[in-house]
Amino acid sequence: MQTLYEGEARFEHCYALDLTPTASHDDQEACWKVWRERYAERESRDRARYASARYKELSERRAHAPIAAAAHPQIADTRDAGPPLP
Repeated sequence: MQTLYEGEARFEHCYALDLTPTASHDDQEACWKVWRERYAERESRDRARYASARYKELSERRAHAPIAAAAHPQIADTRDAGPPLP
């Protein structure tokens, strides 16, 4: 019974992260991954499917995300390179 409650609470937590604009992509992805691994077997098929689809979407988004330096070359290297050359 306790595990069922934990699974429900964790699902709601992950869902709330998805609705929180300031939640990081990494936090969202990790939350759904943990939920799938620990609780999916004991929850309804609808929730398990939703969690799997959400995790897949977040994982694919990461795989297709451009590298920051490539997307914004002007900020690729902001370290001090020393004095200007003559």
